[in-house]
Amino acid sequence: MKTTISCRFQTTLFLFIILTTPSFAQFPQIFSNDYNLIKSGVTVAKAKITFHLNKERTRYSYSMSSKTTGIASWFRSDKINENSTGNYSQELGFLPTNYHYKRSGGKDENKIIKFNRDKKFATETEKNHSKKINTEADTIDRLVVQIALMHNFSNIKPEDNELEDIQYSVIDKGKLKKYNIKVIKKENLKTAIGKLDTIVVNRSRKGSSRSTTMWLASDLHYIPVKIQQKKNGDTSFEMRIKKTTLIK
Repeated sequence: MKTTISCRFQTTLFLFIILTTPSFAQFPQIFSNDYNLIKSGVTVAKAKITFHLNKERTRYSYSMSSKTTGIASWFRSDKINENSTGNYSQELGFLPTNYHYKRSGGKDENKIIKFNRDKKFATETEKNHSKKINTEADTIDRLVVQIALMHNFSNIKPEDNELEDIQYSVIDKGKLKKYNIKVIKKENLKTAIGKLDTIVVNRSRKGSSRSTTMWLASDLHYIPVKIQQKKNGDTSFEMRIKKTTLIK
């Protein structure tokens, strides 16, 4: 079933939720989301994320792209593309095998991470320099954190009244880090695609001035509908959903 959601399709969204959302939801096979990136109340970039599972539901591809827009594009034309591919199972979730980050138009970057699952290490290559990073059995890349959260929350049992905090082992900036995800609250959030029941989670790191808060839509497989990053307590930017397409 394919459901394309925009401001004018709130009735379709309501029917979709009632008719198709089970208590124990299967991860969607394909979805894509469009977002606006907002800084100081001004849209400075557009972003798009796309996800695809193969027919056997064993291999995934997940990508995110963004490009400056509006007045911001007069001063810089940044383009960022991230892509992660790897294995998937309902039991183990997402285990990436390859990750690629490319930034152009401003500060150029090109980074590749290859995971060796059997020997528990990853190789990160940037500017013809390779670095070996020891990993754990469930280590993921930073992009996959978004869909890992979707997977974990989709597997919540109906009788689970309290949502537990989650920790991920993540390769970030050449190091193995622990991402601690704390469940903050449930919130009914007004968005461009209608009012949505969300779970609000926060990621912060001890000793860091940055924190990231995400609103995950519980009736839409927990896709992120709002992401807010703060530094020293002040909002650096927000990413707000504009449109989503889900295919089960």
